[in-house]
Amino acid sequence: MRLLRLAAAAGAVLLSSGLECNAEDAAAEEQADDADPGQCACGNLGREHGEDGSASSSAKAAAEDGGDAARTPAAAQHNEEMVNIPGGRFYMGTPKHLVHFPQDGEGPVRQVKMTSFAIDQYEVSNAKFAEFVEAEDFVTEAEEFGDSFVAELWLSEAVSATIDNAVAAVPWWLPVKKCSWRQPEGFDTDIAERMDHPVIHVSWNDAQAYCKWRGGSLPTEAQWEYAARGGKDQKNFPWGNAMQPMRPKKEPKGEKIYRMNIWQGKFPTLNTADDGYNMTAPVDSLASKTTMACTTWSGTSGSGRRIGGLRHTTSQRRIST
Repeated sequence: MRLLRLAAAAGAVLLSSGLECNAEDAAAEEQADDADPGQCACGNLGREHGEDGSASSSAKAAAEDGGDAARTPAAAQHNEEMVNIPGGRFYMGTPKHLVHFPQDGEGPVRQVKMTSFAIDQYEVSNAKFAEFVEAEDFVTEAEEFGDSFVAELWLSEAVSATIDNAVAAVPWWLPVKKCSWRQPEGFDTDIAERMDHPVIHVSWNDAQAYCKWRGGSLPTEAQWEYAARGGKDQKNFPWGNAMQPMRPKKEPKGEKIYRMNIWQGKFPTLNTADDGYNMTAPVDSLASKTTMACTTWSGTSGSGRRIGGLRHTTSQRRIST
């Protein structure tokens, strides 16, 4: 998972790194071929480590400290909120006619067989990540780097005045000094009122360290998608094909249901926040079972494109393509 910055709540980062956890290693996952950065230019938002390519000191220490069991009572308590996902077959991927950015590797559609596993019901909140940081004295990579990326729309004038460079391909994602999960939009912001929101500005290495603390690992992309689909195969969304389904007839006529937190308006200059949230949303907000859909960008154990939840005993096998 690259270091994220804040989209409408993106994640690894675009500011946003939504994180969930999975327990025990899964079978190796088929890797998507590396693709050239596309129109969204997300592929240009990488982050370099040290000269030897190593992770941050905290992340490296966590990786070297093995162990399959949750390390503390607090870590074990986090695992109590996981949900069991029964095994089965499902069609993974997005049909070609619905793929906007082929370089994201969301196709082709293929059938995959899954065994049962357990995964977090919600993305990891700031409150949960704070417990991990305190218990392990952990320092995230954004904190070590000294900056992270945020959408220009959400920066104050004071923070904007400190910006001295940008990524040409994505000029709306700006490198903000002293920006991290503790200060999501820079030095004049905090998470005091967002403890139930998903933690963001978390790198793939940070996420791995958190999951290891819980005795687990990140889910594979197949596990994440299988769980996120909510049992509805070949639907555009976990609840069906309509992004905003209409309420039942007994409800106010014409009123639409917002089931996920995404950008509304003109990207990247105007977010009308019709769903009630201008940036991230509480992990358990909106309709049940759908917050994994779009609250933040996430990372998985295989592709590094999403971060999903903690899983127990899982395996997968490709059936057909």
